[in-house]
Amino acid sequence: MLKRHALFTLIFLLIVCANIFAQLEAVSKLNMFVKSLICISLAIYLVRKVNMAAGFNRLVIAALILSLFGDCF
Repeated sequence: MLKRHALFTLIFLLIVCANIFAQLEAVSKLNMFVKSLICISLAIYLVRKVNMAAGFNRLVIAALILSLFGDCF
């Protein structure tokens, strides 16, 4: 699985490491930015790789968008 999605895995790993660093060092602005990147990257990946005609996939996108709003506010 990692070989098929190597680019996404690498980007997501960098985002998660940046999020952990921002939380450990208590950098609030970086933490808010990176935390929102997690939801954005997952939503982009889902839209590009999954059939969006299915109802469940649209619910997952809606949940990611609402989670993004929750992280920002």
